[in-house]
Amino acid sequence: MWPLTERQEKYGIRSRCTTPSALYIGCHDTDVRGSLVVVDTETGRKLNRLPIGGWVDSVFYDPAKSRIYASTGVGEVFTYKRLPDGSYEALEPVDTAVMAKTAFYSSELDRLFVAVPTLEEQRHVCSSSSQNRGISSQW
Repeated sequence: MWPLTERQEKYGIRSRCTTPSALYIGCHDTDVRGSLVVVDTETGRKLNRLPIGGWVDSVFYDPAKSRIYASTGVGEVFTYKRLPDGSYEALEPVDTAVMAKTAFYSSELDRLFVAVPTLEEQRHVCSSSSQNRGISSQW
């Protein structure tokens, strides 16, 4: 077990995703801001801290595209691409809905599904293809 020591008392770990070389931890920093902490799985050393929105609920890694997806309660999915040199490139966030944070990534379908809270008169599911990064609503 490796501690997150930098301002540890302010972080609430909400979600995590592991690859062979990295552990991605979604942290709740404030109501509107969060972070993805990247930890080396061999040494436990913190490699990076990537900004995301608050209330992160789901974190997924897409090995085919070297992307990390973080679904947050602020109404956006944050995506980072892991570059060959080990750095990360932030891609444009995808809008969902406020508190639409629970998600599921299917590598077989190449889709990220985000559960959207419903109102009585409105029920739908948003899905985002990691190829075109667009949101499609299914009623």
